[in-house]
Amino acid sequence: MSGRLIAHLAANALLLMAMAALRWGSTYSAPEDVGRRQWRAQDEEVAMLFMAAPSLTLSGSSSGISPLKPGCDHFSCVDVSRCGASHDRVLVHVPRPVRHLDPRDGREVAPLSRDFFDLLQAVMGSPHHTDDPEEACLVIPPIDLLSGGGGDAETVGRALASSELWNGGTNNLIFVMSPATPAAGAGSAILASSAFSTRNYRPGFDVAIPTLSPSVQREMTTSSHPNQTEAVEEGITRDWLLLALPPVSRTLLPPYEELERREPGKFALVRHCTNTTDGVLRRCLVGGRRRDYSSLLRRSNFCLVSPGEEGGSPVAHGALVEAMHHGCLPVLVEESESAVAVLPFSEKLDWPRFSARLPGPAAVGRGAVSLLEALSPERVAEMRRTMRVVYGRHFRSVGAVALTTLEILQGRLLPPLDRPMSEWNDGADSPTPVGLFGGGNPLSLPHVPSEAEGFTAVILTYDRPDTLFTLINR
Repeated sequence: MSGRLIAHLAANALLLMAMAALRWGSTYSAPEDVGRRQWRAQDEEVAMLFMAAPSLTLSGSSSGISPLKPGCDHFSCVDVSRCGASHDRVLVHVPRPVRHLDPRDGREVAPLSRDFFDLLQAVMGSPHHTDDPEEACLVIPPIDLLSGGGGDAETVGRALASSELWNGGTNNLIFVMSPATPAAGAGSAILASSAFSTRNYRPGFDVAIPTLSPSVQREMTTSSHPNQTEAVEEGITRDWLLLALPPVSRTLLPPYEELERREPGKFALVRHCTNTTDGVLRRCLVGGRRRDYSSLLRRSNFCLVSPGEEGGSPVAHGALVEAMHHGCLPVLVEESESAVAVLPFSEKLDWPRFSARLPGPAAVGRGAVSLLEALSPERVAEMRRTMRVVYGRHFRSVGAVALTTLEILQGRLLPPLDRPMSEWNDGADSPTPVGLFGGGNPLSLPHVPSEAEGFTAVILTYDRPDTLFTLINR
């Protein structure tokens, strides 16, 4: 047997081992779903990267942990001089992964999940990726904090601080899709999280993202319509005006039950859902009958998305994405006026065009049904068309969430490359504009001067040429 064939067989064996490891660590995808995917070159590259990761037992000391820094912005917590290596995009580097082991019990800290693998695969397969850390604007630590399985805050902080590129979190980007994930040791890092409210969000610095749904992720791997909103527009009779999706906090349950008694043919509360071990909702109780959960969502015009716990956020769980995926227009309910949820990608998405918002439990019973009934069929159809565009581009997968996050950060760090609001909401699928000579914004001058080309400085001196002369000589 030739050496080349042996090497090929060994590589395939390692890849199969990586795929198996991803199945065991998966949060959202069923084991059999992984094998149905068409693996591409970057899939193998990322899988092999993690299979070859060395192990590192973390120090028991808390020194080096970077407490989360409040009040960060792109001037105080980002070294923007690193963001001009490429004049037409923000470049991102993913360091080689390390398996961090907890010194107390030897368990791996933040083991790789299928979703984090997909996120890194999307980033590393995009034009934003660079293998050179020196030319990268941002760094994504290869530590999986997506689903809350990372460990306690101190252990996660030690794992983050162990990277040579951590630097207290400066220019690092961390993705979090669970409110249970400890972010106390994130330092100056940019957080892309689904658990933001007006209390903990750092405007213009952090990025609010959606929480993915186990049910949607499973359905997308098996359905002939990955973007389900495209499949439910035709021939569907919507039996309900409004459904209240689980989970529902104890504070909101009484007004929902009262509304269900008053409007039995228009409003229904979805409850007592059965689910699989991987969190996929199967059948739920509605109006005294058990029904398929996905079918329920496809047969309602609007879906109430509520906090799942007292003081929680209506976007910190998967119900929002489930509603959008099935063409059900979301109506978001807040519990507290002092801690309003920050909606995913809200600085770019025009949420009032495809959703509604209720300020609290009292608003549910004070005419939520009549408010929605007052919308014309044409208005509802337009809202659903906009939602289909927004969902398909920014919500449909963890990869879409990651790349949308990078586009938002690119617009902040390199403003001339920012896209107009219409392109984010109306479905214009144009490429990101490039620099001065690439047909983009004619004012998109380089952001960092090239050492080879030099630069021109315009200095206002008024009537002090002697001071200018001294400055130039220095």
